[in-house]
Amino acid sequence: MKRVRIGAVVLDILRGHGVPVFNLRLGIEEPKTVHPDIQMVLETGRLDVSTSNMEPFLFHHALFEAFRDDSTILFVHPHIGPVIEIREPERLVRVVLSESAWRKTDSPARQIIAPALVATLAPFGIRAMHAAAVELNSEGILIAGASGAGKTSAVLHALNLGAEYLADDLVFLEVREEANDVIAWGMGEPPRAMQDVWERYPQFSLSHIEKDGKSAVESDTLNWIPETKVKSMVLLRKGLGDGTIRNEGIRLTDVLELTYHSDSKTLALQQLSNVLHRVSSTEILREKFSKLLAFR
Repeated sequence: MKRVRIGAVVLDILRGHGVPVFNLRLGIEEPKTVHPDIQMVLETGRLDVSTSNMEPFLFHHALFEAFRDDSTILFVHPHIGPVIEIREPERLVRVVLSESAWRKTDSPARQIIAPALVATLAPFGIRAMHAAAVELNSEGILIAGASGAGKTSAVLHALNLGAEYLADDLVFLEVREEANDVIAWGMGEPPRAMQDVWERYPQFSLSHIEKDGKSAVESDTLNWIPETKVKSMVLLRKGLGDGTIRNEGIRLTDVLELTYHSDSKTLALQQLSNVLHRVSSTEILREKFSKLLAFR
């Protein structure tokens, strides 16, 4: 059995011959608007479908190719074949893997479920971003950046200061218009990093080493939160020349590059602009992040 948090929901994924079925609300509460439940079915077997009559579909994610017709989106893994089927009229998401593939998947949430949710939630303005998130002094902080920019180190530094933990690599963002809030929620994945990072933070208890050489913090030792109201966004850079903070904010095109999107760039830019207009934003050299937190 593998436990996976999605938003405020903890899911039990049973490997083997069981077919777990569950409905997700994903921690989203929209009392003034209609938001349908998403039914997601995890199955052990083979997804017996063909892409021969489907068109290629833009999907900004390295692991899958995507195809679609008038009612269905298929995600195809280069070695396994079709893995995810999204039936748009029913808001039904099927994830189908062989028993051996389920066993080999280190993180169903990060590797399989998150990509399926990207295309499902985008029409509702909910965007997935390559970012981390913590809550410090009752303020949600979104830490965005490309791979290697230092997001996990920034999260660990914040945790040392007493922050509560949400995510260190993938965050879903939703604007709640009625409250003028930006809400972030994660996939329940603990911080993961290579050994050289953990040598700087020996106080954290670690799990086993995964296939990619990274180790994760033991989940039970973290102070988890299911979601947070984002008040500020920090874009980490590996180098900014003189390393100064750019107080004029973050460029929208830079944020788009960090966003998993499966539709038009125009719509994605509109929705991301809606996010940035509601939070303060700063672009900073990664080595300066600790100094930035000192003033909060």
